[in-house]
Amino acid sequence: MSRTKPKHVPLHHPAPAPPTEMESPPRAARLTQLAFVLATALVVTRATLIEILRDPFDVSPGGTPVPRGPGPATGLWLDLLCCLPAVLILLRRIIDKKYVLRWSWSHVLMGLLGIWAVISRSWAADKFAAEVSSFHLLCAFVLLWSMTQLVRSWLRLRLVAAVSFGLLLVLLAHGFEYRFVEYLDMQRSWEQKKDEILKERGWAPGSFSATQFEKRVVGGEVFGFSASPNTFGAELVLLAVITLGIAIQHWLDNPDQPQERGTVIIFAVALALTAWMLVYTRSKTTAVTPTIAVALLAAVWKFRTFLARRRRTAYWTAVAAVAVAIGAVIAHGLYHHRLPGSSLTFRWQYWVGAAGVIARHPWLGVGWENFGPYYLAHRLPMAAEEIKDPHNFLVRALAELGIVGGVLTVGWLLRLWWELVQPIAPPANPAQSPVYGKWFPVLTAAAIGILAVTLNAALGIDWAQSPDYVIYESLRRLLLLGVFVIGTSLAALRSLQHPAADDRPAPWILYATLTGLAVFLLHNTIDFSLFELGPMYVFAMLTGSALGLRAPTAAGQKRRTLAAATALALAAIAWLLAALAFALPISEAEALAHDADENLRAGKPQLAAAQYREAFHAVPSNADYAFRAARALTYANAPADQVRAMLVQATSANPTAVEYWLWRASFESQMPEDRRDYAEIRRDYQRVLDLNPNDAQIRLQYAAAMEKHDPMLAAQQYRTALEKNALLNPDEIRRLPPEKVRELESKIRELQKADTRP
Repeated sequence: MSRTKPKHVPLHHPAPAPPTEMESPPRAARLTQLAFVLATALVVTRATLIEILRDPFDVSPGGTPVPRGPGPATGLWLDLLCCLPAVLILLRRIIDKKYVLRWSWSHVLMGLLGIWAVISRSWAADKFAAEVSSFHLLCAFVLLWSMTQLVRSWLRLRLVAAVSFGLLLVLLAHGFEYRFVEYLDMQRSWEQKKDEILKERGWAPGSFSATQFEKRVVGGEVFGFSASPNTFGAELVLLAVITLGIAIQHWLDNPDQPQERGTVIIFAVALALTAWMLVYTRSKTTAVTPTIAVALLAAVWKFRTFLARRRRTAYWTAVAAVAVAIGAVIAHGLYHHRLPGSSLTFRWQYWVGAAGVIARHPWLGVGWENFGPYYLAHRLPMAAEEIKDPHNFLVRALAELGIVGGVLTVGWLLRLWWELVQPIAPPANPAQSPVYGKWFPVLTAAAIGILAVTLNAALGIDWAQSPDYVIYESLRRLLLLGVFVIGTSLAALRSLQHPAADDRPAPWILYATLTGLAVFLLHNTIDFSLFELGPMYVFAMLTGSALGLRAPTAAGQKRRTLAAATALALAAIAWLLAALAFALPISEAEALAHDADENLRAGKPQLAAAQYREAFHAVPSNADYAFRAARALTYANAPADQVRAMLVQATSANPTAVEYWLWRASFESQMPEDRRDYAEIRRDYQRVLDLNPNDAQIRLQYAAAMEKHDPMLAAQQYRTALEKNALLNPDEIRRLPPEKVRELESKIRELQKADTRP
């Protein structure tokens, strides 16, 4: 007798119902609700801030004060806040005997990876960058764990998706405001005050930095709250895929309510606006990833029966396909010495240089956030860009954390995705919604939005600036708050006729979340958006939410109250130690450096140098403070020995900073002839060339400094500079113009004739 094939086999099956919120003490349930609001609000806050590790612009006397943005101290305090939801979860576990914590092997591997990144500070050259950035990563992992505990129902997943839609609208509003208002104002300002703007940033007209900045101003690329338009595009695609899942689910949830299907039009308009904004990012990758996402969702619909019945086969087939694709890319690059298209060829050049870094530091790597300086020594001569990231998250893990970190990263991802595709999902629980009240989604959206905007305004607005600036920035954030609350509420409501919490199964939101995360990781095989703080925390929120929904039910598991109490105590102690011994000193040093910047602009370089020195003594791992103190001393016409002493401290604290060694050599070269130490100049320039051997401009500076003292050495450096220059692509902006090449060739001949050594 033949078996009848079912018409539909879902990709998940409901697990036994865990204890509901109604079965738990109300106060205990409020702890995790507070943790959920706090976690999502902090993610929105970080996704709408541009946090920097170091100020990219030089400060000089007479410079125009610029608004102060969030620095490393702000990031560390936000990290600590992102750990508070985990503390609240542990506290509920102690209060509520029916609440069971979830753990998985992916959590173990993730924790080991985060701890290994923190430990890499001990062997990193730039210890400040390693310690701050690795702390960001570790705290993002803590937030991911928290979201795994918090998202145990379809209701919570719908709320996370609604927050994603609200965030998408905020990013779109900010992007269009920049493109059609701020960008036009910036263009006019650039045309009128070009020289003044370059002077404020310490850039010479026609220099590489000035040219790149001008291209950014004129080009009109939209960066959003990111350092790169590619990152902004990757974030938009991730959130847009989830929005597509919301639209599909809303359509399927209301088959007998045609009026409710009109809400789908709003989601469709948001998707159309996203496509428009992606054009302004000019990211080639985001022209492909949306198509891949739609194809994946279509495959889920078409092959859902096979995927449900043969999930192990499907998983390992996908792993094999990824491995084959990686192998094919590597084979193509090795055979052709390039990849299809100029953008991918640039990436191949980055990875070849990174391979040299990995070969030199195979087991431990160079330390988290330390790739950039080491890459310069291994980059190909035709690769002109001095990148800070290899534009591939797996390559970065290998280069900065070594084979140990690479194995942990791959192992974590394999285990994570195995857990994410398990056919487990929570059951529908209609009894749960009345606990929260009729307007719970709107109130939750408002609470998340108000908390996020309050934090954003407190940390992102420089309140010491003019009232006009403060009022404008405040009003702009109020507008974004309205956009976020309306968008989040619309996506979270059961329907406009029944504005209550929606706890119905939402498989298409789950599928869209997994698809969005997959294409986001795919994007990060040729980009670095995963490690910008905003996208990193969005990724942690969404991954943790999907993992929490896929986790086996906690019902019936053993409750280890003693273990939870011990974990809470250790977490509280670690939190306080991190705040007092790590975040607080960096905050104090950053405040001192800010005061020093203001004093230097006001023409008080001696006082500024003293404050920079004090900041350096507070945080000796940040070599930038010592370097800025040395620059301030030169403006104060301080004795050369004082300047040299600060430069020695800067290069000792971070021996891989090319800028410090180059500045040391330049400073010595500008000394009067009778006090110039040519041996020191030669040692410093040689150190620079050891770090960055393929930079023609550095060799030109070296040659110019040695022309009178050693003509043959100067001629040799000029000749090598021309050789390096000839290897650059013909359209490379750093390539010397033909007239400059002819001038240098003539100078080489003159120097060879002028050499009088026997």
